[in-house]
Amino acid sequence: MQANSHSTGGLNHSGRAGYRVDLWDLLGGLLVIGLLVMQLWPEAETPAARSEPSSAIISENPVAEGVAKSERFAVDERLKYWPEPQVADSYVRDGHGPSDLLLRLQQFAQKPGWAILPEDIASVRDDIDTLVSQGDPAVSAIRDFLRNARGSTLADDAIAKAGYGSLRLALFDVLQKIGGARAEAVLYDELEVSESPREIETLARYLDASSPGLYQRNIVTVARDTLALASDDGINGQDTGPLFRVLKDFGGAELANDLGQVSQLHWGQYAAVALASLPDGVGIPNLARWVEGASPGNVSAAFALNILAQSAQYPDARKALLESSRVGLIPDSRWPELARLLAGTYRIQLEPPAHGFTGLAPDAARGRVLRTRTYSARTPGGGQTLYGLESASPVLSPDSADARLDLIETLIDETDSPAARRELERAVNTLWSFYREQEGKQY
Repeated sequence: MQANSHSTGGLNHSGRAGYRVDLWDLLGGLLVIGLLVMQLWPEAETPAARSEPSSAIISENPVAEGVAKSERFAVDERLKYWPEPQVADSYVRDGHGPSDLLLRLQQFAQKPGWAILPEDIASVRDDIDTLVSQGDPAVSAIRDFLRNARGSTLADDAIAKAGYGSLRLALFDVLQKIGGARAEAVLYDELEVSESPREIETLARYLDASSPGLYQRNIVTVARDTLALASDDGINGQDTGPLFRVLKDFGGAELANDLGQVSQLHWGQYAAVALASLPDGVGIPNLARWVEGASPGNVSAAFALNILAQSAQYPDARKALLESSRVGLIPDSRWPELARLLAGTYRIQLEPPAHGFTGLAPDAARGRVLRTRTYSARTPGGGQTLYGLESASPVLSPDSADARLDLIETLIDETDSPAARRELERAVNTLWSFYREQEGKQY
């Protein structure tokens, strides 16, 4: 009995040990299988892997790509992925999703101007305001719309009644009002591909307002390259004036030679104003060369003299005016206008009168516009349109009055023309009154 009991006990103990060996074998086998799976499938997705998109996904994101081009971020800074924003469901249900709004705007723009009713205009303005309120989802939709519309002709008559020059310009305005890096990236992308002078000027000013100075070099490059495409009918029949305004406002000394070599027959008046407006008068010597050796009947030289008189605070401008007077380049009929330009009560500019006086020194006195004049020349290259603005008092900085007074008094002493002397004496009186008024404000 004892032997049987012991034997039985031994059998039971031996069976439990065998059971433990089988369990460990099973666990070991599962571990080996798991290791094999990890070796054969190294790209198995993990939460960490899902948190970062691949570089291919980033490069295919057009908004991210646009920001990279804009040099808004440092080159070595990793560009963050921007998922596409979603429009609120309520907008979609009500037919006010970005795509719906853009489709309605496009349909409106294609209508003839005579078919537009006041309620149509009010509806369009509401749609534009709704786009602005939608923010980033609207930016993505506008980006796609603008890309698909490149090369197509979008009518302007209807949208002009709503206060915009074109549907594209209206959408640029929406992007500018929405603001942010997304909208800025789309504006920059459109600047790089546009060949419309008016669009380039609009985009340049929006971008510079968003990030002052950041895009200056790009803006000037685009304007120069587009101007190089101009032919006898301008740029696709469009006026080149906006490009010269861009060069005037964003360019520097590097443009002096380029503007000085512009065809005077095509765009001489535009270039003259742009040259005189470059910082610190760097373009004045180039402009002064336009009047050297010119004949009294030379139209380009006559206009250049106007701009030199307007810029008489610079020594090279004063020198050119004195020499022109001495060689008889200025007939009596020209002195009334030249005298007002010297006195600072008249100014010629590229911007329409609605903008007021432009291109003034920061400390220049401001005056109310009394009268305006339009200079319109039907020249090759799309024509030229400039504006003359007259004020009751000089729109000058106080420091420039002394140099102008010295120049005018020298001209009076040297001229033999009674008409010239009469107009120049009026200019002296105007400047002396201005000088005393400004001096009184300082004390």
